Amino acid sequence: MRKLPSPQPAQSQDKIEHQSAGGGPDLRLARSVQDLLAALGVALLIGSPLSASPELLQTHCADCHNPDKAKGKFQLKQLGASPSAASFDRWVNALENVETKEMPPEEDSTITGEERRALARYLNQAIRGFDSSGGEAAPPAPRRLNNREFANSVRDALLLEDVGTQLPVDNLIGDTLHHGFDTHGPSLGFSNFHLEQFLESVRTVVDATILEGPRPESTRIVADATGLQYAHLRQNSQRPVRYGTADGIDLRDPKTSVFLRGVPKIAASGQYRLKVQVVAKDRTVYDTRHTGFYHGDPIRFGVHLGDRVQGFELPDEEIVTLELEEWIAAGTVIEFRHHSDAFALRANGNFKFQYAIEKLHREEYEPEALADFIQRGGGKSKRTDIDHWSHWTEQWRGGRPRILRVEVEGPFYESWPPSRTSALLGDEPSVAKARQILRPIAERAWRRTVAPGELAPIVALVESKAGELGEIGALKEGIVALLVSPEFLLHDRESLSESE
Repeated sequence: MRKLPSPQPAQSQDKIEHQSAGGGPDLRLARSVQDLLAALGVALLIGSPLSASPELLQTHCADCHNPDKAKGKFQLKQLGASPSAASFDRWVNALENVETKEMPPEEDSTITGEERRALARYLNQAIRGFDSSGGEAAPPAPRRLNNREFANSVRDALLLEDVGTQLPVDNLIGDTLHHGFDTHGPSLGFSNFHLEQFLESVRTVVDATILEGPRPESTRIVADATGLQYAHLRQNSQRPVRYGTADGIDLRDPKTSVFLRGVPKIAASGQYRLKVQVVAKDRTVYDTRHTGFYHGDPIRFGVHLGDRVQGFELPDEEIVTLELEEWIAAGTVIEFRHHSDAFALRANGNFKFQYAIEKLHREEYEPEALADFIQRGGGKSKRTDIDHWSHWTEQWRGGRPRILRVEVEGPFYESWPPSRTSALLGDEPSVAKARQILRPIAERAWRRTVAPGELAPIVALVESKAGELGEIGALKEGIVALLVSPEFLLHDRESLSESE
């Protein structure tokens, strides 16, 4: 079988490089959030030196935005020679359109990539130089990290492959999109509740990364298909739980999933070995014109560890054993899914309509079997119409993965504490080394060099918690404080520091 490439985490595009004007993180977080709310209502605009002239606007924009055409009810002359109180929003919108390539549209314009960048720089500097009060240029307003940036930044600060398989950021409030973009400052709200959710997420990630106490014992779970069960697709919790049989457990619907019976969540964080015995069944039984599933398309099977997904292409009718080694966090649900989604093309995408394909297939290729089925009373449905899908749920033979056996063994550790713990705390962590331990984490988290004295409040916090939480617990609190500080959570934090 061919393993599909795993989704790669976003890299540098979500890391924001900037130099602070000074000032360390304010540990009085509730007060800080309230102080920031007003400042977060203005869009973030990152400027760069002026290197283009207004002629670019005339060359590439005037043909569509003049008094005769005025596409989008916008005329170029409405910008004026420079931003004013009346035209400022138009300048900002123009910059956004140029940067996102909405304007000038690539298919209808001769603008080059270099000219587009030059035009964006011209608009950017004009905006940054505007101050409605007539004073010096107003600094760009800070905005909070969106959820995607937050997860990637936590990952990078803690030297992880991802934030974890236990879905530690699922509690976050969904980001509001502005014209499809999740980086628009005024649309990204920030409240005390947001801060509480960030705090909860950070604690969850840190607790699964920095392990202490006795080394957990390794266990081995082996389950045939009778030890696997289907997840509910409906909200009706009274529906009987369905399990596999001696023949296996079939993943028919791409929207359903299967997990280990009696093992709802992984108990201890660590390295695990997974073996899944699976076979691809009946890929070519039905015609493509009925299913939308082409005969050249393989059956795809997925192992889901939270948001981390390992996908595989399965050979037809051949039992294979898939082997994985993964760091899995405590609280993770191991799920198995059918990744071949072509069947969703039928009817309205509800998989139940696929079952009626069996009737169409028998009419064309197996008329005697169809007649015999009808004579014997059809399926179990109370409906009289034999065309209805409910008669054919047990007869359906569409392409699908069938799981035969699952083995999960772990946790394993190459050392104790694990290397991901010692990478952050060192080999001999102690509160006395708090400044030394926290500095490299702070520099990754704050995206800059830490100034002398900036870590003093957090070191003091660690020292104050040592008696209550122990040395490792106190150091974890220091790391949490770094990752919920304004220096971490806010873009362009230096503009806020200048105004405080």
